[in-house]
Amino acid sequence: MVHIRNKYFYLFSIFLLLDVWIAFAQSTISEKDFRTNMHPRVFVTMDDKQAILAKIESVNWARDIYEALKADVDPIIAMHQDNPGYVVSRMQMHWEPGKRYTHFYTEGNYVTRREGNAKYPTVRVTYGRAASNSVPLAPLDKIIPYGDGSLTKPASMNLGIVKLTESSNNELSDLGNETPYDTVPFTKTGLGTETVNRAFIQLAWKSSILYYLTENRKYAKLAADILWNFVRGAAQQEQLNSGWEQNHKEGSLNGYLSFETLGDTRHFATLPLAYDMIYDYLRQEYFDSEQFVKGIDGEIWAPPHPEGKEWALGCFEKMFKRLIENKLNRGGGLKGNWNMNEQQSAMLYALALDEDFTYQDGKGRAYYVNKLVYGPTTEHHGAYLDVLRANISPTTGLWPEAPGGYGQGSIGQLVRFGFIYYKNGLDFLSKDPLLSKASSSMTQMLFPNGYVTNFGDATYATMNTEQLELMMAYWHDKKDSLQERKCAEWMKYAPQRNLHNEFYYALFFYLPEIPRTDSAPQLARTSYSETYSLVFGRNDAPDPKDALAFTLMGFGKDTGHRQPNGMNMELYGRGHILAPDQGVGQDYWGADTHEYKINVAGHNTVSPNGKGADNNMPQNLEIVHAEPVVIDGKTPDYEVSPYHQYVDAVNHFHTSEIKAEQRRMLSIIRTSPHTGYYVDIFRSDVTDGEDRYHDYIYHNMGTGSEFFLSSGQPMPMSASPLDSLSGKGYSYFTTLGSCENPDNFYVDYHLGIDDTHMRMFVPTGKGRTVYQLNSLFNHRYYEPSLRTLPVPALLIRQKSEAWDHPFITVYEPYGNGAKSQIRSVYTSKTPKQKGVAKLSVEYFKKDKMDHIIHSVNEKTEAKYMGIRFMGTYCVATMEKGRLVSLYIGNGYSFSMDGLEVTLGEGKPFDVWLEWRDGEWICHSREAVKIKMLK
Repeated sequence: MVHIRNKYFYLFSIFLLLDVWIAFAQSTISEKDFRTNMHPRVFVTMDDKQAILAKIESVNWARDIYEALKADVDPIIAMHQDNPGYVVSRMQMHWEPGKRYTHFYTEGNYVTRREGNAKYPTVRVTYGRAASNSVPLAPLDKIIPYGDGSLTKPASMNLGIVKLTESSNNELSDLGNETPYDTVPFTKTGLGTETVNRAFIQLAWKSSILYYLTENRKYAKLAADILWNFVRGAAQQEQLNSGWEQNHKEGSLNGYLSFETLGDTRHFATLPLAYDMIYDYLRQEYFDSEQFVKGIDGEIWAPPHPEGKEWALGCFEKMFKRLIENKLNRGGGLKGNWNMNEQQSAMLYALALDEDFTYQDGKGRAYYVNKLVYGPTTEHHGAYLDVLRANISPTTGLWPEAPGGYGQGSIGQLVRFGFIYYKNGLDFLSKDPLLSKASSSMTQMLFPNGYVTNFGDATYATMNTEQLELMMAYWHDKKDSLQERKCAEWMKYAPQRNLHNEFYYALFFYLPEIPRTDSAPQLARTSYSETYSLVFGRNDAPDPKDALAFTLMGFGKDTGHRQPNGMNMELYGRGHILAPDQGVGQDYWGADTHEYKINVAGHNTVSPNGKGADNNMPQNLEIVHAEPVVIDGKTPDYEVSPYHQYVDAVNHFHTSEIKAEQRRMLSIIRTSPHTGYYVDIFRSDVTDGEDRYHDYIYHNMGTGSEFFLSSGQPMPMSASPLDSLSGKGYSYFTTLGSCENPDNFYVDYHLGIDDTHMRMFVPTGKGRTVYQLNSLFNHRYYEPSLRTLPVPALLIRQKSEAWDHPFITVYEPYGNGAKSQIRSVYTSKTPKQKGVAKLSVEYFKKDKMDHIIHSVNEKTEAKYMGIRFMGTYCVATMEKGRLVSLYIGNGYSFSMDGLEVTLGEGKPFDVWLEWRDGEWICHSREAVKIKMLK
């Protein structure tokens, strides 16, 4: 019945959204809809200036931003006033006469052919596509003036796997650095060319902000010199692979000034903002100046311009429109982040254009904003409102791509675009409920320490708060205090306010303080995204160190930037994500990415016969049982026990090479307000051939691992290595030791931070070989000190099937202020039962023990340690030989020591019984029957 009601609700929501969509589809934007026709206007108008100055005067963080702006710009301003050529000559342009290319053609992932020769220097297009191994941004005085594309880097720096283009853009002003630099030839610089030009455009944007706030023309002059040099060059260039559409049926992803349509979007998005700030200065002063008309002798960047002012202004029109048209006609369409990233710059360029009638072709601000907002949507362009409804889930509010990166990034863009349109007079934020729902949706994907799951092609990152800050500002502006406070409550999930980004949203838009609210953040016990095929289980605590959480994931067919990770998990404990997801490798094209990082070997899962999964054959989990219940986009309305929970799911591991069935049960059992442990029971069975072996693979971030027998003695290890050819990606493992048929054993993993550990207990398993491994480093992890270290790992190889003899592991995080509670984990002598897993967890506390049963044959009675149980999962806690707590998930009957629990009529139940003050206290949604026979 619950599922039927949810379907009706979902359809009803769709009809409501369809009504909104029809209303929007019938709308168009005209010039009278915009806030103003004056400049500046995209972010602010002149009327806003006094309020921003007052904010700088009265709010400490705003004053800090302003002072940092001046600290970045003023040293370069001083140099520029003395010698403007010193600054501008270090931009990355095709300076050389005869090599001022206008046409660029790609081969593979490189721009290998450059043709044409323009009158003025053109913008240098980067040689390669990939961001990895790129030369980082250097200080201004380390960049070669009038260079040939060669860049400099610190002599001691190797170009490693990390995306070095992500360095701060204030690096230009780090002048006088005595670090020795060496030179890297153009073809080896990666995206370094664009990184440098991005920094110059950002410098122009910063300088234009200071001009807006101070009205000092020295700031306008620096911004104008940079923008004009860049725009003049770009206006002479065609998009990469120009003419592609006439010669190919398939579309192009090539940009205007970059290999991808995403490249110039990301790197040059602040250019129209700077132009908007100095709009009047350009028209009233710069293009009438002696420098523009007559030039500066000996400076290639500043020749005479006999063409005149109108021609110069026409260069801005040409460059702006070419960039917008490139985004409308190439790249991503309705689904995915590609189109959103394109709109990131296209909308700013469009909003900076003048009215339609001022252009000969009649295409100005209103024309292009209509295209961007209402479309029409095409194969290579998704209109803003169409993209919103095609991607945001009406149940979860999540974007259907890897949540930690593309997912929350795209949500942030949707809200940001809506807010910027609002500041320009176009209000979509309160008209479509999906925008509001999306802005707070990422709380469903959070670990208790504030980091988002690394599922898919992502990086461990904290929750993006930009959309919440903008929505708070929006609701404050609309005088809706209720909605404003809701956003403020969600902000509590973030470790801190993020007040710094290249667009300076905080300075222009953010509220001085987050409104006070009384409630404390509390993450839901379970969160589920059917699209991602991902379940979050959490047992939260006031102190994040004391919280417990896991993810259980497949890779959903409707998820973008998914990975063929198999049936994967992440584990959290003592304030850190201990069992991580790897993320992608060096880049999307590298062998380490496809052979290891994104595939089964790089995850915490089981590989049948050493096979990897296939990204073209997604594996959507089927939730068999869960308590608390997991519902797409819903918080559970009932929780049986504050100390127990579990998720039991099936995965169809099907590829072109193999078909296997897998089932995994993950459970949290809390042992005190500060401690607890996880139970992981993983079954795997090949269904279309021989069960040769199944490999249980586990990774734990840290500095090392130690293997012990249950007695506490070190595990005897041989030097026999894991066969690197026995599984996809296994060549990325380094064997530290191995052991055949070990008895009960445990592994202690050292995180190396905050004295945090993860202890892994493994009961006896015949026909097994255990390998102690190091795996490839995880540069997507959030702790910098661990990113370049090999990740400790373990592989347990079980010969034959692993369904009736499943992998059973118990994980206990400890340290960082909490002691380990578990002495040992084992399975007592008991009759073997197909489909039934049995284990006992012995505590350090004398005479305390948990007996645990998990069965895939719920109608078959399982027998263990005096327990007779029919159902899926039960945890019986004993103290001094007496049952003191009983947790049952999807049970039909239970009996032990004279206690019987049933529901009757063959119906399943969830229940938690606790012995308190001489009687059993029952917690259950159902009216269970309890009998005490003695």
